[in-house]
Amino acid sequence: MRASTRLIWTVSVLVLAAVSEAVFPLPFNPFLPGSHNRKLGKQGGGRKGGGRRRGGAEAQTNWPGKWELFLPNSGVSAMHAILMPVINQVQFYDATIWRISQIKLPPGVACHVVDPKINKVDCWAHSVLVDINTGVIKPLSLTTDTWCSSGGLTVNGTLVSTGGYGGGANTARYLAACPSCVWIEYPQALAAKRWYSTQASLPDGKFFVICICHVFLSQP
Repeated sequence: MRASTRLIWTVSVLVLAAVSEAVFPLPFNPFLPGSHNRKLGKQGGGRKGGGRRRGGAEAQTNWPGKWELFLPNSGVSAMHAILMPVINQVQFYDATIWRISQIKLPPGVACHVVDPKINKVDCWAHSVLVDINTGVIKPLSLTTDTWCSSGGLTVNGTLVSTGGYGGGANTARYLAACPSCVWIEYPQALAAKRWYSTQASLPDGKFFVICICHVFLSQP
């Protein structure tokens, strides 16, 4: 490696370390000047000179609220969680590719066919509605993959979910705001795949969905 290249790399690392110290104390702290005086958890790291207590200071607040364990297990992992204000319920939904769930689809709801060649089906729910007043859980069928999808509420409270992973990347999904409503999915609604997308509400009630999927730094 040429001397000029080594110099550029060295300066880049030092700048990154200096900038990152405030946001990411570790792992850059040990390499910065005076780091031996700022190690986390150092003995005698209490208040010094009226400054902020080191190693786990608690923020003081006058807010009387507190965290409460409302529901020990929702049945699904909440990759996405959104309050449905019209019906006072919270919608939890997860990626379907991992098929990680602890709650089955209700009787009468068809299982999702994962692989028709080997007759592989998925009879577990990956979406639930949770009543915030009673804690009652309602499992919902969700077949297209919502991994790293985007979403938002319309003015009337309908949840609109867009994009996702694999076969779900071109999908638009709707969940209206009623206790008996179910997901309506349109797997080919989007003209292009949307993964790790951003969805924003526009003043006219429409949604703007943007994604730079499959664009890498190595490409011109």
